[in-house]
Amino acid sequence: LPNGSVVDVTAVTENGWYQISYHDTMGYVAGEYVILDQAEEAQTLDVVADPVYGRVTEGPLNVRSAPSTDERMPVP
Repeated sequence: LPNGSVVDVTAVTENGWYQISYHDTMGYVAGEYVILDQAEEAQTLDVVADPVYGRVTEGPLNVRSAPSTDERMPVP
């Protein structure tokens, strides 16, 4: 993801990763590189009920297939 990209955050994992959707791609990004619009609401939910939007603060950022840097990027 390029710096400044806006993503849809669909879930928050226990270890601080966000499940996101970006241009029809689903995956995970490390939470430390994304600022959320509704940060308090999103942090307390396992699955986000209403869309929460975030902006990438440092890019390019890899989208992973699972919430870990050991995971590969999803194949489009």
